[in-house]
Amino acid sequence: MPVHSVTPARSASARFLLGAFLIVLAQQSDAATCTWNQSAAGSWHVASNWNGCASGSGTPAGTPGPSDTAVLPSASGAALLNSQFTTVADLEIAPGAELGVVEIQTDIRQLTVTNSLTLDTATLSGALPPPGGPAPALLSLQLPTGSSFSLSGTNTFRRASVTNAGTATLNGGAGVRLDLDLNGQFVNAVSGVASVLGDYVFGYTTSGAINNQGSWINQGPGLVRIERSGASGGQFFSTGLFEIHNGTFKLLNPPAGFQAGFNSSIRLRDGTFDGGVTELAISQGKFLNGNGTVIGPFRNSGLLDLEAADGGPFGVLNLLGAVQFNGGEIVLDVGGAGAAQHDRFNIGGSVQWSRVTPRIRVVGGYAPGIDTSIAIATHSSRVSPNLPVHERVLSDYPLSWALRPTPTRTDLRVVPTLTLADTAVAEGNSGSQTMQMLATLSAATAETVSFGYTTSPGTAVTVAAGGNAADYVNALGNVTFAPGVTSQQIAITIKGDTSIEADEAFVVVTDDASNTSTLQNASFGNNRRFSARAEGLIQDDDSAPGVRYLLIGKSTNLATPTGQISFVRRYTTSGGAVDGWATLMPNTFGAVATGFCRAPNGNVLSTRFSVNQGPVLMSAAGAVLDPDLGGLIGDDESCAFDKLGNVWVGEAVPTAADVALLRYIAADGRILDTVQVPVGERGIDWIELDADQCTVFYTSEDSDVRRFDVCSGQAMPHFASGLEEPCYALRQLPNRDLMVTCTNRIYRYDQNGALLREYTRESLGESDAGGLYAIQLDPDGLTFWTGGALSGRVVRASLEDGSVVTSFLTGAGGISGLLVQDEFVAGIPDRIFADDFEP
Repeated sequence: MPVHSVTPARSASARFLLGAFLIVLAQQSDAATCTWNQSAAGSWHVASNWNGCASGSGTPAGTPGPSDTAVLPSASGAALLNSQFTTVADLEIAPGAELGVVEIQTDIRQLTVTNSLTLDTATLSGALPPPGGPAPALLSLQLPTGSSFSLSGTNTFRRASVTNAGTATLNGGAGVRLDLDLNGQFVNAVSGVASVLGDYVFGYTTSGAINNQGSWINQGPGLVRIERSGASGGQFFSTGLFEIHNGTFKLLNPPAGFQAGFNSSIRLRDGTFDGGVTELAISQGKFLNGNGTVIGPFRNSGLLDLEAADGGPFGVLNLLGAVQFNGGEIVLDVGGAGAAQHDRFNIGGSVQWSRVTPRIRVVGGYAPGIDTSIAIATHSSRVSPNLPVHERVLSDYPLSWALRPTPTRTDLRVVPTLTLADTAVAEGNSGSQTMQMLATLSAATAETVSFGYTTSPGTAVTVAAGGNAADYVNALGNVTFAPGVTSQQIAITIKGDTSIEADEAFVVVTDDASNTSTLQNASFGNNRRFSARAEGLIQDDDSAPGVRYLLIGKSTNLATPTGQISFVRRYTTSGGAVDGWATLMPNTFGAVATGFCRAPNGNVLSTRFSVNQGPVLMSAAGAVLDPDLGGLIGDDESCAFDKLGNVWVGEAVPTAADVALLRYIAADGRILDTVQVPVGERGIDWIELDADQCTVFYTSEDSDVRRFDVCSGQAMPHFASGLEEPCYALRQLPNRDLMVTCTNRIYRYDQNGALLREYTRESLGESDAGGLYAIQLDPDGLTFWTGGALSGRVVRASLEDGSVVTSFLTGAGGISGLLVQDEFVAGIPDRIFADDFEP
């Protein structure tokens, strides 16, 4: 037999592993099972009160400690904790036994059970308050992640709390209950899973609380219910996941001072939630999934996704009370018009639909045609809302869907798509003419289609101001398509003049709001917000050829030559003030348009810093196309479009924050993605999308230029560091050089991060110490534009040597945003504007 040699290194390694193994064995062999031996109440911390605990690892020695099992047997006296912090591996409390606290203590006595806790018809008790005496100690049991907790029989928590971060099982049965007395509490922590099996009663006296922050499962068959012996008090709160499987959970009814709150996600598997008169509200960011019954008032602002108990696509939710669908998303699986072929709601009371977003998933090869109607809800009555029924309908199906509520039934219908065509006419020098805006349906329908409309001014106005005449006459009316008709016209009167103006625009607006205009038997198209805005463009025929324009975001509202009071003004590139743009700012805070950016089709997005709305999307001529693109996430401050026409929007955050949100928004306003990016002092102050369409450059008002790869979701090494802070605006040149505007200078880097040159504030003629802020590129490829953060001065300078080509003042207030209306946009190689905006 051959002899094998062992190297010293391998021999040492083997000895180490063997030693570690022996230590583990020694620890296991040293673990004591300590049994309480007192027939009367006594101190936990006296060694003689325990049997089998000579090797106990507690303090003092001979008492249960971190590696030991403590057993409180039946017919024994209470074991009283006297130390503030105690730890054992396992704790078993037999029927009739009690764990308590020495009465003289006034602060919490905490026992941590690291492995398993078993209670069977037992009592946990803190110190009881003497009449008029000090507040006595509470008993706190902590069960960390990885531990287990089993509760059997009838147990009492009196001035005692149990916090479960592991796995808890409450074994039910006839007459089984947990009584909470004198602020007794059960907390299921965020990482905890608590399962209630079968029939169970949670009993309260005058106080007590259950708080689910993790996952709570009511596993039937059986009834889990709340009882109270006192006249008032008691709480049951859930902010985590709350599940009911083949059973019923019933709150106290009437509550009579009992507090119940469910800011939870709910999962029903043939389960019943009986809230009585307490409303079950699914809030934004939460969901209700599955099938079953909700008894009592119900309101949804989150996500509803019905499915069968076996995971099949079609679920039924019975709602036995008044129901409000108040925003939120409702997923509807549809495989046919029959009752068993789609998700549906059986509503026992009234229903109100308000700005809901149905997500329609067509399954099983079903292919419904125009005018197909599917009953997705029945109800006793309908409460008409003051807001539109729809926010948008999400679906990949080639035909459009819409909800049609009636007093006793709500149908999901396949309907034609209504389109309003953007329309342009030349202004003319005098008199008036009629703009005919075409309204069309995508297909004929057997139903009568109708909608109301109105006009809304943009850069075109209806009232003469500032020496300029009115541009058009406001129009308001209704359009009706008889069955089979697919096109109609909206007539708008345009007024001619000889004023020197730019192209001006207004919008024709329609939606399905019951309090304004109502769209019947048609849709604006799947995935689109359930409203339509079409641009009416009045083409200027008075300005000299070749005039180009700038948009300037001001920190002060200013009167404009056309009468608007606006934070955004349009100028010629030679400094002539033209008009104001309606960014719909509801307050007087400055710094709108810190994030001017341009879409491939020429539309302009403007952020509205520190305003509780999302950015506003405007046409190239200043008509508001979407007053709240994507909705609010925070202080939306920066934006950059990609070549698909989707846009990245970044938020400013407080100085203490180390991450901020970057949202990816579709042209129709849907949120396609949201990522968290690491930031410096002020969040995502300004962004620029690289020509590779993946790398986002951004500043945080400090000395660094950061990068984030939105394709992989990974932060990248900083592009540049050590700049003279604070730094703001970014722009990438066609050759992928990057320009960075800081207060006292503009830096230019090549695509590899090498510094090419600097343009100082003084060399650009900016004397105000507030310094520089914005930057944009001129389409001539030779010059760039920037502005004074406080001075309101705009300057155009040479890329080659920084020499000033043009400068002018824009009136009171600094410059918070700047856009050259025919600028180069990184990754979007085509010239953006035509007509008046050609260089």
